Amino acid sequence: MAQHAGVDVSVVSRLLSGDPRLSISQATRERVLAAVKTLDYRPNLAARALRTSRGGMAAFVVPEFTNAVYARVIAGAHRRAKEEGYSIVVGESTDDIGKLAREYRARGVEGILLAGATLSDEAIRALGDAAVPIVVVNRLVAGTRRTAVVDYTGASELAADHLTGLGHRDIAVIAGPKHLDTTRERIQAFARRAKASGARIRQVTAKDFSGDAGLVAGRRMLARGREATAVFAPTLMLAVGMLAAAHEAGVAVPEDLSLIALHDAELAKFTWPPLTTVAMPMTELGGAALDHLLKVLAGQDPEPSMVVTPPELIMRGSTARPA
Repeated sequence: MAQHAGVDVSVVSRLLSGDPRLSISQATRERVLAAVKTLDYRPNLAARALRTSRGGMAAFVVPEFTNAVYARVIAGAHRRAKEEGYSIVVGESTDDIGKLAREYRARGVEGILLAGATLSDEAIRALGDAAVPIVVVNRLVAGTRRTAVVDYTGASELAADHLTGLGHRDIAVIAGPKHLDTTRERIQAFARRAKASGARIRQVTAKDFSGDAGLVAGRRMLARGREATAVFAPTLMLAVGMLAAAHEAGVAVPEDLSLIALHDAELAKFTWPPLTTVAMPMTELGGAALDHLLKVLAGQDPEPSMVVTPPELIMRGSTARPA
């Protein structure tokens, strides 16, 4: 391949390994990459592991395997990893992420993408680089730049605009754990935007972001009376739980109560009624997180990664004008 591109073998090796100290012209870089594509080059991972002690493997740790939203994030990371000659192993989060990181390191994992939705900022910061570098996915963590996120502020404002545009002025929000920035950002952005349109906001807290938590929070909210004409759920599974609570209570959606959720997945199309959602660029998030991790592995200290693809309102059957 070096001969095909007209460069020294070391140039090809350093370029494909992401050596930040490599200094070549843009024309040379493009010529090498064109040769890679033409010759359909695939790195020999076993040889690289022996030569550099780097096995070309990263791990993606998620809160739970059943979360449909994270399937898209993993898919995005997997596609980018494949392009870069890496493979991805997927694991489920535990209470001792430090121990899990050490186990992965022993298996040749170079870095971890951590979807730590249930971990506190303190717990994540305490991990440091004791075993392998970690990039936190889908949330910001104070005190670290190693994060990759999407625009939850814009998405929450889009949801607020949809409900207030339909005429809703009494809106309930289901909030997840208060110690997580993802909860604060989504709820605060939604409430700020809805209040600007004259809406009144009341809040019910869920213990986590699961469907079970949404069901419990929904039951508690509906037991207080039906003052709200609409509900905003900051995750898809919270909305699914809320939908079940409404069905139990004999509350018709959307005739009596509109419901909108952040995130979209196949599941949203098959609830009854189908859920109106704000779709997030989760596949792109996975790719951005993998790119961030590769930069860290190359010795860089990049700024937190923000996916700029805008959120999209997906209109289905769970929202309507208030009765």
